[in-house]
Amino acid sequence: HLGGPTPTLVDTRTGKGWSAWSRNKRIIVIAVIGIVVIGAAVAAILALSGGNSKKSAAGTTASAPANVPNSGATSLASVPTTAAAAGPIGAQQGAPGASDVVLRGLYVAAADRDFQTVCASQTVDAQKGAAKGAGWNGQGDPMPLCEKYFQSNWSTISADYLRSRQVTDVKPGAAQSTMTVTVNDPPPSGGGTTRSFTVVWQDTHWLLEAANA
Repeated sequence: HLGGPTPTLVDTRTGKGWSAWSRNKRIIVIAVIGIVVIGAAVAAILALSGGNSKKSAAGTTASAPANVPNSGATSLASVPTTAAAAGPIGAQQGAPGASDVVLRGLYVAAADRDFQTVCASQTVDAQKGAAKGAGWNGQGDPMPLCEKYFQSNWSTISADYLRSRQVTDVKPGAAQSTMTVTVNDPPPSGGGTTRSFTVVWQDTHWLLEAANA
């Protein structure tokens, strides 16, 4: 070696800049830059996706307002098909309350021979209509003869049968404040397997607009 220094594997040149870096060091730097770029791209995609989701959620129509009594889902998956256990009869807005006033206000009350509740679950006009069927002359309180009417026509029906009736359909009525509730109970006149009742929202609860024998 002519008396010169012993060569090594380390680059001892004094040059500066990218060209002065070792091959391994440059590979590491390129890899780090690549990771940063990919990470930034993924973050941007996620940000755009989140923004679209928020925009979509904000643009989605909310559930029906509480002051629209017959709005909301009417699928039987979202309403009770059998009588509820407690609470004011027909007090829930929408299909659940409409279903409840028919099931508990009429069928279960009749099964309990509680005809006062049956009549109280109806509109005044419906009470008068039933009372006329029991001889009411249009004077005074129709409630006693309304109760008599239903006692004459519903007390002969098996209590077990009345309690086992189920709602098969609930849909909005012709007016915004009404709904039609269908029950798996053949009509008195025959000619079918179900009967439908119109219920109307009054003040804070649903009432039967009519409930014939």
